[in-house]
Amino acid sequence: EAHAHQNDAREHHAEAVENVNVHPHDHNNNEDVADMILDKEHISEDFGELYEEKDIKKLDLDEQLFLWFKAHDWDENDEMDGLELLKALSHDHNYHHPEEPDMDDHEIINSVDQDQHTPAANRQRLRRTTKIVDKILADNDTDDDGIITFSEFVAAFRAGNMDGLKVKKA
Repeated sequence: EAHAHQNDAREHHAEAVENVNVHPHDHNNNEDVADMILDKEHISEDFGELYEEKDIKKLDLDEQLFLWFKAHDWDENDEMDGLELLKALSHDHNYHHPEEPDMDDHEIINSVDQDQHTPAANRQRLRRTTKIVDKILADNDTDDDGIITFSEFVAAFRAGNMDGLKVKKA
């Protein structure tokens, strides 16, 4: 049974890593987790069908935190495990790279610098993001059950525990 659970976790992890390039958008100012969570452009892209842009601009902090959390709670159980955090952070930061259109042999596809998405760059980003997820869980999973509840997430954010966790290499 434990072996089957490990295989399921590996498959979920592989799917999360494989799908990190699904939503191309540019958030060059989002360097750390806290910035990413409060990015109203990202909220607009994820919830534009439900909210008008003027409504998104009026969201208070608790509403923004709730929307980000719910948008990335993939199994809709009101908790985020490490794989959900990994996918959420990968999904958000994979397109934080500015274009470099002046280089001759440099390919830009859908506003994405392809040199920044080589296998080696993707592995490095995955290692960095995995370390961030591990830190979030280690520092904020107050009951040590391997998941972050919404209340733990809000407490961590309000305590500043999401500040300084760099998802973008400076």
